[in-house]
Amino acid sequence: MRRGLGVATVGLAAALALVVLLTLPGAAQEPKPGGRLIIATQQDPITMLGAVSTHLHSHMIADTMYSGLVRQKWDDPKPYPDLAERWEVSRDGLVYTFHLVRNATWHDGKPFTSADVKFSIEEVIRKNHPAGGMLFGTLDRVDTPDPYTAVIVLKQPYVPLMSYLMSKMYGTIVPKHIYEGTDIKTNPANFSPIGTGPFKFKEYVKGSHVRVVRNENYFRKGQPYLDEIVIRIIPDWSAMVAAFETGEVNSMCWGIPRHELPRLEKLPGVTVNLKTPLTSLGLWTRFNLRHEALGKLKVRQAIAYATDKKEILEKAFFNQGRVAESFVNPDNVMAAWAYDPATPTYEYNVQKANALLDEAGVPRKADGIRFSMRQYNSASDIEATKTNEILREQWRKVGIDVKVMPLEGTAYPQLVYNKWDFESAMGFWFFGPDPGLIGLHVHSRQIKQGLAPGNIMGYSNPRMDELLDKAAMTLDQKQRAAMYGEVAKILAQDVPTMWFTFGKDPFVYHDRFVGLPTPAYGFSGWYDEIGSKTGK
Repeated sequence: MRRGLGVATVGLAAALALVVLLTLPGAAQEPKPGGRLIIATQQDPITMLGAVSTHLHSHMIADTMYSGLVRQKWDDPKPYPDLAERWEVSRDGLVYTFHLVRNATWHDGKPFTSADVKFSIEEVIRKNHPAGGMLFGTLDRVDTPDPYTAVIVLKQPYVPLMSYLMSKMYGTIVPKHIYEGTDIKTNPANFSPIGTGPFKFKEYVKGSHVRVVRNENYFRKGQPYLDEIVIRIIPDWSAMVAAFETGEVNSMCWGIPRHELPRLEKLPGVTVNLKTPLTSLGLWTRFNLRHEALGKLKVRQAIAYATDKKEILEKAFFNQGRVAESFVNPDNVMAAWAYDPATPTYEYNVQKANALLDEAGVPRKADGIRFSMRQYNSASDIEATKTNEILREQWRKVGIDVKVMPLEGTAYPQLVYNKWDFESAMGFWFFGPDPGLIGLHVHSRQIKQGLAPGNIMGYSNPRMDELLDKAAMTLDQKQRAAMYGEVAKILAQDVPTMWFTFGKDPFVYHDRFVGLPTPAYGFSGWYDEIGSKTGK
């Protein structure tokens, strides 16, 4: 009797504790059905077909409407179910078997099947995505033994594959019946999407907004919670922040001025959250090695010595993040295994920088300037513009005249990726979740105009290519880490690129919403879990 009473007492105490917990301020709260979320972005989409693009602002929109085979969480490296409810990978890394959900339909009512997976991978992503040739370069075929099983068969292992499939930046699944037999990149559905995702396309007003509405036939029961999402296009950061403060915008994630974060955090009903993304988002610049001065190794090494990264972290990022010395962020739970602390670094040394420039045969002219260079960045990247302004002052000390040139809209990809018309191109890019992603930028087979990402520098190193190819096929993680360590050392020596910081991403949102921040912004897409506490 006494033992049974003890169990009952413990059970009652636990129940009471749960009641208390659920009534505490800030405790997790289930969203109520209904409501509208208004998100701000700075650019119009260049497409709403995420399977052919890595454009962040386009994915912010497209990912509301599409699904992938698997998905990711912020702080967990393993894949989670999406269109695939379970999967197996063979021991030799050659066969990936995905068992698909049976209740998913496209927004036009057609059933989703394994034929869509086969078509998406073989015909859309592999042939049309900027990274498709590398991600599926070892693909043999996709088998479809039945409508709800898709089997990816590789000729050789490609270890990073699953980490890319977790992101809709690389693994969006598209409807075969809409795209088969058409020009994938010009299909009208690219701006009136038909997906399997939680929201359906409603309208797009260029320069104003995109509106998506709840998919009442979504394959996840009870989701999504929201009735609609509106993505407002607000290029000017001050206008974006003002719209947030008046309630015209509920959530901001790109282009938030960091100096505004302390003030925003004090506003009632507002949450400011800093996240270290699994994608290892970092700020870097790439040098055009076709340029007379920048094509000289000693010039690039001199620039590295002339760069004070700590000042950039402090003044452009308010110390939110860390200085970056390579493409691997040791703070990233998915990539830290590849970090090599022995990677060479360049201390800030103006005297050494000047000496190297003299040795390179780039003397100062009468005005003290050795050469001028344009340094581009996207105008919506506030920290990049600030960094460029800092570098202008730092590099002028060694006689390099930097023309800071923030570019609006599509001018950046046109000049940098399509025309290679630049000296130095700064921007944010993903160097994860798997470190093998660096190959998209520095492998010689990526030297193709129009590729974004691509080897825009014109950098070619046979040993680099060999290491990248071997690392992608090597199943043993320790062996892969050693290879990426050598890659980092070669890049530090050759300096075709320069990393500045790995930042923590700021997310600012009204706290009546739950499920924020979400990896949906730009690369993953968990919009089905966002909801309102009030249903409004």
